[in-house]
Amino acid sequence: MKTTPGERISSPTLKELHQLKPAYNWIILLFFGLWGLSGFFTLQMPNLWLRLPGYLLSGIVLHALGIMMHEGVHSNLSKNRSVNRWLGFICGVPTLLGLSAYKAVHLPHHRWERMVEDPDEFENLTGKPPVLKVILVLWFFIGAYFYLFHIAFTGMKLASAKEKKKIPQEYALLITLMAPAFYFIPFEILGQVWLFPILVTAQLAQVRGLAEHAFTAGDSLLTATRTVTSNRVTSFFMCNLNYHLEHHIYPGVPWYNLPRLHRLFLEDYGKVGVSVYTSYAVYLWQVFKALFAKVSNPYAQTGPPSGYYRHYMPVLAGIENPAYGKVDAEQILKDAFQPTTQNKRGLK
Repeated sequence: MKTTPGERISSPTLKELHQLKPAYNWIILLFFGLWGLSGFFTLQMPNLWLRLPGYLLSGIVLHALGIMMHEGVHSNLSKNRSVNRWLGFICGVPTLLGLSAYKAVHLPHHRWERMVEDPDEFENLTGKPPVLKVILVLWFFIGAYFYLFHIAFTGMKLASAKEKKKIPQEYALLITLMAPAFYFIPFEILGQVWLFPILVTAQLAQVRGLAEHAFTAGDSLLTATRTVTSNRVTSFFMCNLNYHLEHHIYPGVPWYNLPRLHRLFLEDYGKVGVSVYTSYAVYLWQVFKALFAKVSNPYAQTGPPSGYYRHYMPVLAGIENPAYGKVDAEQILKDAFQPTTQNKRGLK
C-alpha cells in the first residue's frame, strides 16, 4: 500500500527544516573572501585570456552574494530583524540591489507566481507567442540590467508605507558606499575586479531565472516552479536556490535545508507532474527547441485556471509522470504541504 505524503513527512521534520542555523552565514564571508582573492590574482595576469577565469570566479561569487541577499528577503539569515535586514543588504551591495525594494517585488511574486498579478511574469506582456519568444530571447541576454530598474521603481510602487521609507534610505546608502570606489579606484582595476565579473553575474542570474519558471504549466504552486538539481558544485555556488520548487513551497526553509526537502518530496512530485531537471544544459537545449516549436500545453484548447496567464508558450515538464492517474495538485498541497508558522516567516 502506497503511503501518502502526509504520512511520510512528519510535522517535526518540517519544523526542523525551518530552523535557522546562523553558523551557515559564515559562507557570506567565504564568498567575499573568494571575490577578493579572485580579484587579486586577476590583476596579476598579463592578458585578457588569462584573466577570464578570474572574471568567471568573481562573477560566480557575486551571484552567490545576491542569492544570500535573497535569503535575507525571506528572513532566513537571522531571527533578529535588524541583523537579517542589514546582513542581506550588505550581500546585495555588490550586485546593486536594494533589499527592501527587492522584497517589495519578490514577495508578491511568491504570492502570485505565474498569475496575472505576478510582477515578474513576462507572459502577461502580450498574447502573441512570436512576440513573447522575441521578448524571452532579449530578456535572456539583457534582462538583468533592466531588472535593476524594475526592482527600484516597481518596488516603490508595490511597497507598503513603511517599506517606502526604507527603499530610498537603502539606495542612498548603496550610492554612498559605491561612490568612493568609482572615485578613488582606477577604472582599469575596478573593471577587472567588479565591472567585468558583474557581466558574468548577470548572465548566471538570467539562466537561473529562466529555469525557475519559464515554460512551466503554472496552474498550481507545484507546477508553476521548476527545480534543477544539477551537481554539488553548482548547488553550492547557487546556495541551493536551484531547488526552486522547494523554495516556493516553503520559503521559510533556509538554503542549506532545501536539498533535504527535495529528497523528502521527490516521490510525490510525479503524482502532480512537476518539472524537475538534472541539468541546466539539458533545460536550455529544450528551451532552444521550444522557441521554434508551436505552442504545446495542457490548456491550449480549454484555457488555464481562473486568474492564471493564458499559456501562450510551450510547457516543458522535465520529468515523465508515473502512471498515477489524475491527481488534484491543490488536494496534494492540502494533504501534504500544510503551511507552518516557520513558513509564514518567509513571506513576511
